[in-house]
Amino acid sequence: MQITDGDPSTNPNWSPIVTAASNITPAPRGRSGLSSAAKAVLGTALALFLALVGISFVALAGAFPIVVPMIQEQHLPVSAKDLELAKAFASVWWIFAVAGFATLVAALVTAVKLVQHLDPTPAE
Repeated sequence: MQITDGDPSTNPNWSPIVTAASNITPAPRGRSGLSSAAKAVLGTALALFLALVGISFVALAGAFPIVVPMIQEQHLPVSAKDLELAKAFASVWWIFAVAGFATLVAALVTAVKLVQHLDPTPAE
């Protein structure tokens, strides 16, 4: 028995269901305007949030080492417990700096990836 390519007159096992099912191709998935807009808003909000957190960490990295000597020199009314806490944070300023830098890099990567994702032309 010779099987031909879907011709019902020559193939006794031919079925229109099998033939029709094998010719179905999935429709290309397009981006809807609402999902792209939602992704743009959420991605922008995330990038701005990460940038704000990064700036805050960098500011803390600079503030604690500056404020501890200032409190001691000017005899400002600060409780001993708060002063010790500020000294402890001032001694690990580099942790705040690293966290701030990493968060700013994450914000930049998020923004770049968002622009690449929302770009209508495919990257070549």
